[in-house]
Amino acid sequence: MNANLTALRGKALLLVAAVLLAAPAGTAVPAPAYAASRPAAARCHEQGRHPVRVPYVEGMRPWQARKALRRACLRARVIPQAQGIVAYQVPRAGVRVERGSVVRLHLAATG
Repeated sequence: MNANLTALRGKALLLVAAVLLAAPAGTAVPAPAYAASRPAAARCHEQGRHPVRVPYVEGMRPWQARKALRRACLRARVIPQAQGIVAYQVPRAGVRVERGSVVRLHLAATG
């Protein structure tokens, strides 16, 4: 299975290289469709540990905040482990942190 996957990736890279070489200079070449369909964790790993901006997740439910942070290549720690919405986050939204950093989500009870 792994050998087949490796061969398939190699063929895909050759195809991308052929498209790039065939395109006239200055032509925008769209990203392959499979790139957007890969999980965020795979994209984060491939791009290295460069800084990213922390997204604004206050007012979201914990599962929504985790999803937004995962898309930004960040991890979430929910404090306390209870029901509610995100009251505030540390670090704050807009701060630049390394990929894979933990964002602490402090919850407030709803209702």
